[in-house]
Amino acid sequence: MIKTKLRPRKLKELTVVERNEIIKRCEAKWDEVIDKIIPIMQDVKNRGDKALIEYTKKFDKADLTTKGLEVTKEEIKEAYTNITKNEYNMLYQMKRNVSNFHSRNIPSTWTEKFYSGKAELGKQIVPVDRAGAYIPGGKYNYPSTAIMAIVPAKIAGVKEIVAVTPPKSDGKIESITLVAMDMAGATRIFKVGGSQAIAALAYGTESIPNVDIIVGPGNIYVNSAKKWLNMTERIRIDLPAGPSEIFIIADSEADPSWITRDLISQAEHDENSCAILVTNSEEIANKTYKILLKEVCTGKILGKKMSVVKKSLENFGAILLTDTLEEAVEFANDFAPEHLEIMIKNKSDINKILKQVKHAGSIFIGEYSTVAAADYNLGTNHILPTGGAARRYSALSTETFQKISMVQKLTKKALEMLDPGIETLSRAEGLYNMHGLSIKIRLRKKKK
Repeated sequence: MIKTKLRPRKLKELTVVERNEIIKRCEAKWDEVIDKIIPIMQDVKNRGDKALIEYTKKFDKADLTTKGLEVTKEEIKEAYTNITKNEYNMLYQMKRNVSNFHSRNIPSTWTEKFYSGKAELGKQIVPVDRAGAYIPGGKYNYPSTAIMAIVPAKIAGVKEIVAVTPPKSDGKIESITLVAMDMAGATRIFKVGGSQAIAALAYGTESIPNVDIIVGPGNIYVNSAKKWLNMTERIRIDLPAGPSEIFIIADSEADPSWITRDLISQAEHDENSCAILVTNSEEIANKTYKILLKEVCTGKILGKKMSVVKKSLENFGAILLTDTLEEAVEFANDFAPEHLEIMIKNKSDINKILKQVKHAGSIFIGEYSTVAAADYNLGTNHILPTGGAARRYSALSTETFQKISMVQKLTKKALEMLDPGIETLSRAEGLYNMHGLSIKIRLRKKKK
């Protein structure tokens, strides 16, 4: 099946249905999932910790009845002794790099003079009081995600950062993940995952405080819980973060073996991950196709991941041919990928294409700019919008954790300048009696 699904095809010859299937990629079965998680979230809302302990035992096979939901200081200290010196150093380096990058992007409060200096207008920017960070677990460990989610919140000035992650069957969190959460700056850490963890962060329980925003990726249940709570205006979220995806635009100078590695690197995440190559070179398309088949069929490098990669490519992989690079960019904007790699040699072409890109979570320019670098210690954030959400959402950053209040300070002169417009518009809206008159009473007031 993978041979026919991945065989290079011309983009312009795809039917509307085929094109839409690629753009839609893995669509979450919202109706099926939401019916399962709403009762769970309502149960957590009503029964708090007791419900969390029951669901953790049911889904994660961990009995927290006696050990409790919150990670203790002793457990954190023990985790540090369980990782190697090299792992500690690499986590520290990653935290430093992420901190250095995100520290350059902190919006600040400002005011300026308007109306001939008679008024001061501006923005007051403050962090949320309390943030929740969901760190996935299960199939893999994600210490890198802990740093990506927590460090920007810390830099933004969030005082309380509550981290949650699914425990192992023994009721513990993987040591390297626990160290990463602590090192990044989590103020409290809890051993709970799934939609029940999202509900706990949104509603609060006896142990877990409710938060103002929930960030971090997760499976379909976690993301559906975040979206539903956001839709019901119960909680603010960072972005929809589902199965990983990569979209590569390549010219005739790109290396097909490098392209193959990058496609597989995202396909190995999950059976629902998406890997797309769009090129104006038939030679590159064919060579990449042959190398992919060889890699997936032999499985020498993939090992146990072979079946995951194969299913991912079968379901959501594609190699597409275009007549021009501009056509490739146009399709990329329709697709709105999580990761967009531009593997093009000519600098003028790169600059031209970059200006045309409108929708992408993270953009990688040039053959050495691989997604894997940003996944770990490059410093940019790997918590990104997926499934086309890059059309509406941005990558997680310090701004994710901040709120903006408008600030205005007017003199009597400024109010006099604005009065004619206020009177006209308030009358037009039928609100003059209170809105308009609240201006007039000030202008009539005499100085003592």
